[in-house]
Amino acid sequence: MTTRIDPIREKYYKPLEIAEKISGFLFYILASLSFATLVIERNESPLLHQTIALSFVVLVVTYFVINLISRYYLFPRAEDARRREFVSNVYEISLTHETTVGYYNNTEQNSNKRLIITLLENTFFSKNILALMLKRERVKIAIYITLFLVLITLRTTPLDLVIACSQVLLSEEVLVRWVRMEWLKARAEDCYETCYRVIQSEVRGKTLQALGIEWFGKYESGKTLAGVVQSEAVFNRLNDRLSQEWEVIKQTL
Repeated sequence: MTTRIDPIREKYYKPLEIAEKISGFLFYILASLSFATLVIERNESPLLHQTIALSFVVLVVTYFVINLISRYYLFPRAEDARRREFVSNVYEISLTHETTVGYYNNTEQNSNKRLIITLLENTFFSKNILALMLKRERVKIAIYITLFLVLITLRTTPLDLVIACSQVLLSEEVLVRWVRMEWLKARAEDCYETCYRVIQSEVRGKTLQALGIEWFGKYESGKTLAGVVQSEAVFNRLNDRLSQEWEVIKQTL
């Protein structure tokens, strides 16, 4: 198996992953501080309450700035770099000097077919990586929803606590993130199935190229809308098995 070299992951996706980890960490700190303000009485501990309130404001601003940088700079920059390399590989041109080795694994020479096959490979890996990521995410969401339902069914639960829990559950980092991941997985599966059928069909020439461009656009726009970074740790965990399975798929087609 060819040694995999991916400078785009190191240069563009690593900073994005670090920013997302910091953002996630800050979110849970902010959630903890919001709950703390409900527990600590201002009149009984004015200094502590003021310190928590001030820390909350500072962290909210920091969280907001990091999210802006991630969503509107780091994420588009990384995706643009990956798309440039994708197109360079498919059409054998040099839109970028940052080329990968062993990232795309097919030897098709016809560029129209190569576009579809390379997209098939991308979506095959994506749907499997997202499936494993979602196993953990679904468990987390199930726990959060269960705890939330328990809280709202207890008559002794203060209304302020219910509101705070609702804000956490319905935030970008919890429920919305899970929905985005589920949607992206469904999109990747749809794209994979379509590309598989197209390769097996008798479609050729400009029609094949048009279909490839259409579904390339759908997949890439889906990634942009979802804003989900696929886990490198999950990829490394699945890579050997998925690479072997991909070889079987290529032989089948």
